[in-house]
Amino acid sequence: MVARPRKVIYLKLPILYSDGCSWNVSAQSAEAQLFREAHLFIWDEATMAHRYLHEAFDRGMRDIMGNDEPFGGKNVIFSGDFRQTLPIVPRGNEAQIVRASLKKSELWSCLRPIHLHENMRVRINGVVNPEAEAYAAWLLQLGNGTLPMAPAQRDPAMIELPRALCMRASIPELIDWTFPQLSQNYANERWLSGRCILAPKNTMVETINRQCLDRIPSPSWVCHSADAVVDADNQAAVPPEYLNTLLPSGLPPHTLVLKRGIPIILLRNLNPYRGLCNGTRLIVLEVHGGGRLLQAKIIGGVFQDSVVLIPRIALQPKDGDFPFEWRRRQFPVRVCFAMTINKSQGQTVDRAGVYLADDVFAHGQLYVAASRVAHPEHIRFALARFPQSTWTKNIVHKQVID
Repeated sequence: MVARPRKVIYLKLPILYSDGCSWNVSAQSAEAQLFREAHLFIWDEATMAHRYLHEAFDRGMRDIMGNDEPFGGKNVIFSGDFRQTLPIVPRGNEAQIVRASLKKSELWSCLRPIHLHENMRVRINGVVNPEAEAYAAWLLQLGNGTLPMAPAQRDPAMIELPRALCMRASIPELIDWTFPQLSQNYANERWLSGRCILAPKNTMVETINRQCLDRIPSPSWVCHSADAVVDADNQAAVPPEYLNTLLPSGLPPHTLVLKRGIPIILLRNLNPYRGLCNGTRLIVLEVHGGGRLLQAKIIGGVFQDSVVLIPRIALQPKDGDFPFEWRRRQFPVRVCFAMTINKSQGQTVDRAGVYLADDVFAHGQLYVAASRVAHPEHIRFALARFPQSTWTKNIVHKQVID
C-alpha cells in the first residue's frame, strides 16, 4: 500500500512572464512555509513551459530557502518530451522558439537527464503487441525528424504517412470514423470520453464541433456571454456587437451551445484541488439558474466521475492581442468533440481522428497528434491530398532534439 502525500501544493507561477520575472510567493507567507517543508517538486510537461518560468521558480526558491543552490537546494523533477510541442512564442521564428526552451536556460547545465526507453503503451496485460511496438518505433522516427522525405518533394519537412492510416479530408467521414453512430452512442460516457478529433487550428476545431453538436438529438441550452470594453477611452468606439463576433484563443465563444451528455473542455484553472484545471475534459449534465451555473462530470484522471459546478466568470484575451482591453463573462468551457493538437498534449484516447486539411505549423504537432493512441488501428489522418498522395508536413527543430 502506497502512502498518500500529506499535502499537494501548486507552483503558482505568473501567467504573464518576461525575462527576469518574479515568482508570486512572498518569503514570509504561509505558502512559502509549505514550499520549505516540501521534499520534492514535480513539473509535468515542463518542455512546454517558457524557460523564463523555470528561471522564475528557481529564483523564488533560492529566495524562500535562503540558499543560492539551484532551486534553493530542493529536489525538482521536470518531466516531458522535447519531441512534443515547445513553448509558444507569438509570431516567433524557429530561433526564438528554440531560445525559449528549457534546454537554452542556464539551469539546463544543473539538471541530470534521465531517459525512459520502454514504451509501456505497447504492452497489453504485460505482453508486447508487435503492431503497437512497430508503431511506437515509427513514432520515434516521426518525433526525431528522421523519416525519409516524401518522393518528388523539395521541402525536407514533407513526409509520407502510411497509406493504411490515411483517409480523405472530409469532416463528416472523419466524424463517422471517430464517433460511429454518434447520435446513439453519445450517451455512453466511457465510449465518448475515449474518442476525440484533433486539428492544428481553432477554426477547424470549431467547424468540427458544430457538425458533431448538430448530430446530438437532445435539446440545447444557448448561453450568451456579456462582453464589455474595460478601458473607458474605447467604450464608445467599440460596440458590444463587435465584441460578440470575436473568438480569441483561450476564450469561450459568445454564443455557447450546450447539450446534455456532450464533452466539454475547461479553459481556465478554477480549482486544481478538485481537478478543475485548464485542459480538464467533462461531460455536461445540466445548466441551472437560467444559464448562470453549469453542472458537469469530470472524465478521466484522478477525479474521474466527480460532479462539479462551474460558474460564469470574467475572462480576458492575452495582452497585446487587441488595441483595447475587453472582457467576456461566460462559462470558461468549449465543446470538445474536437480539440487543437496542442491542447491534447498529455492526454491518451482510445480512438483519434486527425484533421489535416491544412498542414501542421509548429514543432512536434504531428508527433503529438500521432502519439495520442497506442495502436495504429486506433488513428486516422484526414489529408487534403488523399488519395493521390499521403504527403504532409512534419516540423522538427533539430536543435532541441539533438
